[in-house]
Formats: sequence, structure tokens, C-alpha cells
Amino acid sequence: MKSNRLIVLALLLFGCCFMLEGQTRDSIKISLLTYSAGESIETGFGHSAVRVVNYTNKNDVIYNYGTYDFSAPNFLWNFIKGKLNYQLSKGNTRRTLFYYKNNTDRFIIEQDFLLTQEKAHELLTFLDNNHLPDNRNYLYDFFFDNCATRIRDLVEEKAASKPDWESGVNSERLTFRQLISESVSGTHPWNYFGIDLLFGMPTDKKATRRDYMFLPDYLSDIMATNLKGNDISLGEKKLLLDNENYGKDIKSESWFTPFICFGIICLIISLLTLIFGHNRFLAIWDTSLFFILGIVGCFLLFMWFGTDHSVTKNNLNIVWANPLYLILAFGAATKNEKWRKVLYNLSFFTCIFILGIWNFSIQGFNIGILPIIIMILIRSVAVLMRLFIYKNRP
Repeated sequence: MKSNRLIVLALLLFGCCFMLEGQTRDSIKISLLTYSAGESIETGFGHSAVRVVNYTNKNDVIYNYGTYDFSAPNFLWNFIKGKLNYQLSKGNTRRTLFYYKNNTDRFIIEQDFLLTQEKAHELLTFLDNNHLPDNRNYLYDFFFDNCATRIRDLVEEKAASKPDWESGVNSERLTFRQLISESVSGTHPWNYFGIDLLFGMPTDKKATRRDYMFLPDYLSDIMATNLKGNDISLGEKKLLLDNENYGKDIKSESWFTPFICFGIICLIISLLTLIFGHNRFLAIWDTSLFFILGIVGCFLLFMWFGTDHSVTKNNLNIVWANPLYLILAFGAATKNEKWRKVLYNLSFFTCIFILGIWNFSIQGFNIGILPIIIMILIRSVAVLMRLFIYKNRP
């Protein structure tokens, strides 16, 4: 009798284990992956993706909204014009981790979404539908539609109650420009100089906490904090991929930042101006400088009016990097005094204008342009003094 009871108990335990195993095999785990920033500018902001482990089908895949095709027709032109299509791709997790482990110095953090199996199937269905050929492409926008915001939007659409991303926040709001600066100004000073030069006043808008989530690290942190109590919430961070090389090669590009570089040039030109005032070399220098500024100004003008990028519009850098210099530049080397007066008066007053609004919250300017502004001012004052003062001296 006792042996029969033991047999029955063993069968019950076996049945329970079988049921538990079946539940495990039928379950789906979905998690958020946050990739650390890399050394290159395109990886300098990090990356976000979604991992889905389907125990039923024994599939482990990563859904990645950050894929683009270099071989696509007119790739570079579409990128400049703001018409670049990104797409949702799906890749094997093991191969992805192998690639990142052996070809990069980045680590990956994983956070499980805490949700019911019904909700997990719902999210998986959404992702698979998004991955269909007719649905996978989308028009990329750096701030408002990228690999991170797509995941934020997915959660907003599928959560039972709309997440309140703004709750519990008392800190001062940062602008989009300040958020970019946090990510790349220290590690990529020259690239950040270019970004700062290219982005106009829309970048100086105060960002909401929801806006912050275009950056992968903020997506991870804000979701973990503000999804609590929802039917989709985010668990603790755990290391999915640890790379022993991380941090060893990630350094500031050099101490030779734009401010230092242009500061040295400004000092040299200022000393030459103090000694010689205006001579043939300085005339050639001014012509070259204004010509380059004119080219930069024309490019900024094109990015303002000729593209779909919203953040490159209303760019006050076009005041000091003036497209008119492309025409007026040769006035620096001519003996025509009227031509020179127009050029150097324009350069003087545009630089005074930029310095006058520097500390106002109209638009942020990169500190690297300050030596350029000062150098132009010094050259303008030197030439105008020779034209207006020394010429009339008895």
C-alpha cells in the first residue's frame, strides 16, 4: 500500500514537472537591449533594440529599428536631404552577440519587460507585422523617429494605460542641443563642432522627458522608472554582453579641440595684425578665410531651405558664416576701397551681433567658433582703421 502511494506521488511530481516545462516552452520573453556608445560618431549615442526569446519555437532574435542600406540608390543624397529610409530588421541573437564581442568594444545591457504571456504575444505580433516588407521601412528622424523612439512608441501603443513619462521629475529641462552635448562633446569634439554648426534654433527647444527618450540611455532609465504599475513594465538592468575591451580605447579624440585649434590660429593672426596691420599675406589670408566661410554659409543655407531636416532651419550661424562672403571675399585682396569697406563692415557688424546674442537663449553656439569670431573682428578693425583713420591722418 505504501509503495502504491509512492508511485502515485512520483507520477504526480512528474506530471507537475511536465506541466511546468510545457509552460516554460510555451512562454515568450521580451526584453529591451541598450548598447553602449561606441568610438565612432555613428555609434556615439548608443543604440536600442528588442530581444524576443520564443521558447516554443526555440527562437532567439533581435528586432532592430536602426538598420539602413548603404547600397541603396542615392544613399548619401537622401541622407543629406533628410529623406533616408531606415528599416526594422530581425537577426539571430547569438550571431549578433558574437559580432559585437569580436568586432566592437561595446557592452549590452538587457532589461526584461514584465508582462503577461497574452501581452507578450501581442507585442510579438506587432513586431512581426512591422517586419513585413511593406511595413518595415520608415523615414528616419534623429530626434523624433529613430531606433529608441520606435520602441517608446510601441510601448505607448500597447500599454493598458498611457505611460506618464513626466511624473516625478523636478530637474531642470535640458535642450536637445544640451542632450547631444552630454553624449558626444567630450569624446568627439570635432564631430560635435560640426553638429553644433549645422543645427539651428529648433535644437535649443527645451525637451520633455518623452523627448529625452530619443537617446537609448534615457529610454532605458525613464522606462524603468515610469512604467511601474503598468501592464508593461521594465525590470532591472543585467549585463547581456560584457566586453573586456570596453573603455580602453574610448578616449577624447585629442586635446586638440576646435577651440584650441582656432585659438592658436587666432593668436598668430592677431600678432601678425599687430605687427603689420595689413599686408599681402594677410590680404590673401582674409580672402581665403572669407571664401571658406562663404562656402560654409551656402551649405547652411541649403540645409535650411533645401532639405527636410527640421533641426537645421533658423540657423543663426549663417550670420557669421555668411553666404555673401563667397562673392565679397576677393574684396580683401583688391585695391578697390569701396569693395573692401563693404566686406569688412559686414564682417565687423555680423560678429558684433553674434557676440551680442551669445548669452541669450536664442541659439546655442559652439565655443569653438569664438576664436574665429574674435579673429574676424580683429582683422576687420585693423583694415577699417587703415581705410577710415590712417588715410585721413594729416
